[in-house]
Amino acid sequence: MGPVEDPIAWAKVERIAGRKLRQGTGRSGLVYHVVQGEQWRVWVETPRTRMEIGSARMQDHALALAALWEHGVSSGRIDMS
Repeated sequence: MGPVEDPIAWAKVERIAGRKLRQGTGRSGLVYHVVQGEQWRVWVETPRTRMEIGSARMQDHALALAALWEHGVSSGRIDMS
């Protein structure tokens, strides 16, 4: 089994107000934000709304959560319209 391609194009980690932030754009056009606090919080943004979809203790797990959400949107199982 080969490497899995990430459905989200992630930018480099930035530091804003002492917190780490990573932003990416999914194939669906949704924008994802992963922000470090006590945990890594995962947000998804559309032109009309922004919502938190979960959190994780580790950055890699938060990125995987965002990828799972993007797969759900791309497959039609999650409706973000």
